[in-house]
Amino acid sequence: MNNRFFDLAWNRQPDGAIRLTQTDCGDPYIVDAHPEQILFIARQLCGMKPDDANKVAELERRLSILTDRMEGLVTADWFRSQIIDHCGDGIEIVTKLDALLDLAIEFDGGRLLPSETNMPTTPPSSRKTGADNTTPQRQDESGTAAQQMGLPV
Repeated sequence: MNNRFFDLAWNRQPDGAIRLTQTDCGDPYIVDAHPEQILFIARQLCGMKPDDANKVAELERRLSILTDRMEGLVTADWFRSQIIDHCGDGIEIVTKLDALLDLAIEFDGGRLLPSETNMPTTPPSSRKTGADNTTPQRQDESGTAAQQMGLPV
């Protein structure tokens, strides 16, 4: 993927580095940087203190763990079947759990693959949550959850 802003272009290299290329009078100037270096610089330029950046990173980590655990439980066929089969309001409970999972995914940055967000519209018995009917897989993260949630980085 190649992005451009005025005379500055950037793209992700196969090794994960971010390549910045700026052309001045026909001569390109190239800098390869680790994504964490770019994130650190951006946070500093936006006025975020290092302690705040660490708190954001810790919050991102905690939200990701919470979402992953919720996904594992809420999307498990055995769990859904038990609720539907043994609770009078089972369908309503499962629907509310799906909504709660959707909210957790939003707070986590909405990083599920778009094809895997069909959970509320299909019944539990026919639901495919991943390519092999397993728990949904996260996208390769091209940015942090803070960026995806619109927080300053």
